[in-house]
Amino acid sequence: MDKIPTVTKLLSLLDKPALLKWANRIGLEGVKLEDYYKKSKAKGNSYHDQVEQMIKLNKEIEDPIMREKFHVFFDGSNIMESEKNVTGEHWRGRYDVKFSRHGIVYLCDFKSNAKRVYLENKLQLVAYSEIESVDEIGIISLPDFTFHHVKIKNRKPYVGILKALSHIYQCKNELFK
Repeated sequence: MDKIPTVTKLLSLLDKPALLKWANRIGLEGVKLEDYYKKSKAKGNSYHDQVEQMIKLNKEIEDPIMREKFHVFFDGSNIMESEKNVTGEHWRGRYDVKFSRHGIVYLCDFKSNAKRVYLENKLQLVAYSEIESVDEIGIISLPDFTFHHVKIKNRKPYVGILKALSHIYQCKNELFK
C-alpha cells in the first residue's frame, strides 16, 4: 500500500449533495462562496487555535464568554491528549481532544457552530477511535462548547465505508502514477 491517506482525503471522495443546496442558498443571497468560506474558515480556525493554546499552553482564551464556557465544559475532566496524530493500517489523521470525565474516556472533534452530527463527522470519529481506544466519541461545537454525543450501535458499516474509501483512494493513485 502506498502512502496511507488522511481521513480528510478519504471523506473528500464522498458525494455531499447537501453542500450543493447550501452553496446555492448562499449564492442566491448574493454572497460569493469563496468569501463566505474564507470568513467562516478564519473564524473556525481562530476558535480552534484559541482552544488548542488553552489546552497546550494554558494561554487563556481571548473572548471572556468562550473562556468561561471552556472552563465549565472541561470542569472535572482530565485532558489526556490534544491535536494528536494517529496512524492505522488504512488511514491516518489528527483528532482534536481526548479527555476523561467520571471514568469515561472521550475522543472529540471541535466544529464551529455545529448544530447536528453528519455522516462525515461520524466516519471521522469512528476512524480515529478505531486507532485510539476510547469509550465515547462526540463533537464539541465552538464557541459555545455544546456537546453532541455520537452514539453508534454498529460500527461495522462505518469501518466498511472507511476501508472502501481507502481502497478507492489507493486505486485512484494507481491510475495517476
